[in-house]
Amino acid sequence: MDFNTLIDNGTLNQCNFVEVIQIILLCKKDGSCWNYFTHLLFSSIYTEQKEREYVTTPPQSINSEYKIIITKDIIPKEDALNVLQNAAEKQKWEWKEDVVLLDDVFPINPQFIPNVMMLGSKALPIEA
Repeated sequence: MDFNTLIDNGTLNQCNFVEVIQIILLCKKDGSCWNYFTHLLFSSIYTEQKEREYVTTPPQSINSEYKIIITKDIIPKEDALNVLQNAAEKQKWEWKEDVVLLDDVFPINPQFIPNVMMLGSKALPIEA
């Protein structure tokens, strides 16, 4: 199953918005931003776009060369798909005025993530 089929409304859920959490390394020397980790959650729990939330305010220094920035956005699914397609082609995460450099973006095989987490003998819903 390809990615677009997987995220089509009705295949797994009625997702219209995507939660994006990014960990970005800000180079102190030249101000460039490098993606360290990005997590996209295609979920029906999000019903509207939300302004960026900075988990680290201000960026936190991690050594003499870099600061770390952690952000959370809720963006439209269509925007997320465009960003992902461009990321693979340009090795850059570009959304609105943001540009974050990527290092060798590559696809992974689809993975099933259940909607419940087993904790001992109890099943806990991950998404209500």
